[in-house]
Amino acid sequence: MINSISIHPVIIVKWNGNDEWGEPRPPTNVGLRGYIEWRTVTVRDLKGEDVGSSVNVRMPIRRTDIALGRTLGHNDRLVVDGMERAIIAIAEPAALRLPRIYHVFLA
Repeated sequence: MINSISIHPVIIVKWNGNDEWGEPRPPTNVGLRGYIEWRTVTVRDLKGEDVGSSVNVRMPIRRTDIALGRTLGHNDRLVVDGMERAIIAIAEPAALRLPRIYHVFLA
């Protein structure tokens, strides 16, 4: 198996919540650059189930949070190579570990 890591533009489709009638507000696109690693791994999703992830995206936490205006969440989506993908899991390093990078696992 060949692991492919590359730096590419990543578009975060920012979830803006629901309006007063419970309808979702239109999403906002935020462009960043991230390390994209194409390999299949098994991760746990929010329900605790083991799910296969084919893409791992690493992005600096500080730059991502400033661009979004908040922390990255599971309701957001990422566009990688023109395909919109759901976020399965978000892993953050320990508090004192450097560099501070999000490890985002996508469907």
